[in-house]
This record gives sequence, C-alpha cells and structure tokens, in this order.
Amino acid sequence: MASGLSKAVLPGVMLGLLATSALAFSQETAGQRTTAPGPQTARRIVDEIGLVKGMPPKEGERQTDPHALAIVELGKAAGPFLVAKLTDASPSQVAYLYSYAIGDLALALLTDIYKPSSWPFPDTSSKLPEKYGDYRDYVEFVHSPGGRKRLRQSWRRFIRDQGAGRPSAATPGR
Repeated sequence: MASGLSKAVLPGVMLGLLATSALAFSQETAGQRTTAPGPQTARRIVDEIGLVKGMPPKEGERQTDPHALAIVELGKAAGPFLVAKLTDASPSQVAYLYSYAIGDLALALLTDIYKPSSWPFPDTSSKLPEKYGDYRDYVEFVHSPGGRKRLRQSWRRFIRDQGAGRPSAATPGR
C-alpha cells in the first residue's frame, strides 16, 4: 500500500470493497441469482463487524450502516460466523439504551437474517428471565456466567436444524 495514501480515502475504499463483495454475491441480475459467497468471503466480511457504527433502533426498520448491510446481504452464509461472535463481549461502536458488545451486534444481525419466532433463543431451548420486562433482562443475562455461551449454543442448534449455513471444521468458535 502506498505510504502517502490519505487516511480519509482508505476507509471509503475499504468500505466500497466490502460492500461490493457482499452485494455482488446476493444480487439477482437478469433473472439469474449469482453464486453464494464462499466461506472465506463471508468470514472476512463478518470479521469486520467491529466497524458497524449503527443499528436500527426498532425491529423491522432497514439497516442503514454499510457494514451491517454488507453482513446482512450475505444472508445465511454469515450465520455460522456471526454465531461464533455471540460470545465476544468486547465493546462495539454502537450504543442505544446500553453499550453494545460485538456479541450483541452479532445477535441483532442474526435476528435480521433468520427472523426466528423466538428471541433471543431461536431454538426455544431457554427463555430469557424476566426481572425488569425490558432490555435490561437481556443485558443482565448476557453478563451472567455462561450467558453468552448458552445463547451461542441455541443459535448453533437453530442454524443446524434450519439446514443452512451448516458449521464446518473451518467455522470459528467450535
């Protein structure tokens, strides 16, 4: 990479490449669906989850963050890689009612992609304890010992049972 490349230009170039990679795999052109992204492409795009700066505050609203859009555009190919991120408690750049961890972003994106009928445990193996009746129940759960791990196990089962995005030996977090 050229040493004189402007810091202002790099993020835009990287964003363009990221969005183009994801969109190229999911667009339908002339009635033909293009091939799905390979695992390395999906992993590379999902690994950029820390660049997400915003998420829709309400269910059903469209994604506007370009990095979140790139991940959602991967569809179920992103599933196993997002599931692996569910246990990541490191901080993200997103905050609404609380500061989101990377795992919280992964959950929001998984929910956007799969639209499960049960949240946050899509396989209905558990139920979120209701102490407050709002987002604090989720926050308290994921901060409890083993909370994020239980969430990850539920999503792994759900994706396995869906038959799509089946985890492989190359899938992280196994």
